[in-house]
Amino acid sequence: MIAGIKGGVCQSCAMPIYTADMYGTDLHGKKTEDYCIQCYRKGVFTDPDMDMFDMIDKSVAWIMNAGVYPEAHIRETLSEIIPRLKRWNIPVTTHYFN
Repeated sequence: MIAGIKGGVCQSCAMPIYTADMYGTDLHGKKTEDYCIQCYRKGVFTDPDMDMFDMIDKSVAWIMNAGVYPEAHIRETLSEIIPRLKRWNIPVTTHYFN
């Protein structure tokens, strides 16, 4: 859960999930706690061939449509958040200096 958001955040697209009908479903129709209905239905991703960069582009377009933030700000923010989500699971690299 992200501070200030009741519910959860989709672990594929980073969309805030506020209500039960926004959650995706498993193979048996039970609500998941990890993914939204736009990304995950009946136990599979709705767009299984999408890569992380496509998801960033799709999410940027969705937020831009709301007209709240400039594109550069949205893209920078999502480029930091989306790689860390469960679906993409990109480890954060730490550099050590000698």
